[in-house]
Amino acid sequence: MIGLRHSVLDADAAYVKTLSDLLEHGDDLKAGDGLSVGSGRSSKELLNYSLVLENPRERLVWNTKRRISLPGAVARFVWMMAANDRLKDIEFYWGNKVTPFSDDGVLVVGSNYGQRMLNPRPGINQVAAIIDRLQEDLATRRAAISIYQAEDSVRKSHDIPCAFGLLFHVRK
Repeated sequence: MIGLRHSVLDADAAYVKTLSDLLEHGDDLKAGDGLSVGSGRSSKELLNYSLVLENPRERLVWNTKRRISLPGAVARFVWMMAANDRLKDIEFYWGNKVTPFSDDGVLVVGSNYGQRMLNPRPGINQVAAIIDRLQEDLATRRAAISIYQAEDSVRKSHDIPCAFGLLFHVRK
């Protein structure tokens, strides 16, 4: 299959459409044993899949089958954007969902996307850089943030980031 691309109205429609397509077209996978949270589990994979949200301001999933904790989501956003990697500071809101990712019971370094975006190394702020880049060139294809870092490919950890990176585009 070359790929599937759909246009949907909002995040709720995206959630339902993605699950439907995954069940209908996804390939069955069985993860090997390892440190990953999905270790030994079966799942489905659908490569080269994309969705376009027609109304990107409707970006929260309110589906009754997939309840969102709005306080938890806000807390995680604030925690991430503070470039904070301390388990104690997010555990109250995410508890048993985040604790298994900590290798030492103190830090969750791979889940801390804020640190990776705002200060991966001294003097580098990827968020500020993409804002500048998009203001200079609305058609750029270089407005990208790297989440996954080279050391993640060799680091033994329960907390390797799921996201590889983010790409930003200005359209219409």
